[in-house]
Amino acid sequence: MTIGEKTHVTLTYELRTDNKNNEAIETVTEQTPLQFVFGIGKMIPMFEKKLLNLKADDNFDFELTPEESYGEYSDKMIANVPMDIFMVDGKINEELVKIDNVIPMHMKDGRVLNGKILSFDNESVKMDFNHPLAGKNLFFSGKILNIREATEEELEDNHECTGCGKDSCDC
Repeated sequence: MTIGEKTHVTLTYELRTDNKNNEAIETVTEQTPLQFVFGIGKMIPMFEKKLLNLKADDNFDFELTPEESYGEYSDKMIANVPMDIFMVDGKINEELVKIDNVIPMHMKDGRVLNGKILSFDNESVKMDFNHPLAGKNLFFSGKILNIREATEEELEDNHECTGCGKDSCDC
């Protein structure tokens, strides 16, 4: 069987940024492999395209440009957020408002974006909503461990978890 639409894929990989020979920033092993259903929109589209038609035991090694992954870094993704939205019972939550803290924020359209706190003062919090890998070339190398037809339940499952290493998860 080869990787294609509606197949369940199990794989390992190492991810490096900016240079194929840099230190791995993420390693997914056989003990906790990445598992996903191909073609249902849970993975970076170009990541899937590079895996298309591979078979179990095939190795892969490819690069994704920022345009093919998380986009270019954009100053437009830096925003000043009013300090008062971080208030709990009339006080600023000091455990939450810390430099470099990453906080999930709900946008007006319902999406959730993670924002990293860059700075703050009494009036506002300056946050960076760029993906941490925006503007970086991504280098993936790994191995396909298993491919099988996805079950109806997996095809209907629409939760956001990918890669937790469990066949089914409630995270």
